[in-house]
Amino acid sequence: MTDNLSSKCFATTDNCTGEAFGGLFLAMTDNLSSKCFATTDNCTGEAFGELFLAMTDNLSSKCFATTDNCTGEAFGELFLAMTDNLSSKCFATTNNCTGEAFGELFLAMTDNLSSKCFATTNNCTGEAFGELFLAMTDNLSSKCFAPTNNCTGEAFGELFLAMTDNLFSKCFAPTNN
Repeated sequence: MTDNLSSKCFATTDNCTGEAFGGLFLAMTDNLSSKCFATTDNCTGEAFGELFLAMTDNLSSKCFATTDNCTGEAFGELFLAMTDNLSSKCFATTNNCTGEAFGELFLAMTDNLSSKCFATTNNCTGEAFGELFLAMTDNLSSKCFAPTNNCTGEAFGELFLAMTDNLFSKCFAPTNN
């Protein structure tokens, strides 16, 4: 799914902004959902962690060139680092961490992001994307990660919000495109 994203969107002459990225990102999450978030498959712990890390490893190596700004090496390294950290702290073999509920919410938040941000008239880079990404993770945390849940709960919610805060502060500054 990231091969498709890279070849169609992140060319050297294309910053992958707007509708093109939105459509491909949604297709990528649809594919992840169909493979992992079925009603009979919880995609628990390690299984989801491995899938998500594999997806970002491939994205980083094939997509983010050194000359790109935030859709480039800087973003690739930050995104990969935060998923490595997330996997080591959250996706143990005994954790639930996902299942149908997470799958539905994850797809819903990307739908929301696409409709608000990835229009043909909006580049959706820098501050605009950062703010929307943080907003959708806030929404995900409040609806899905209750304090009594194990890794679909407070632990995962806090980690996911923390990593997007870190990403926003380092990459999606108001002066970015």
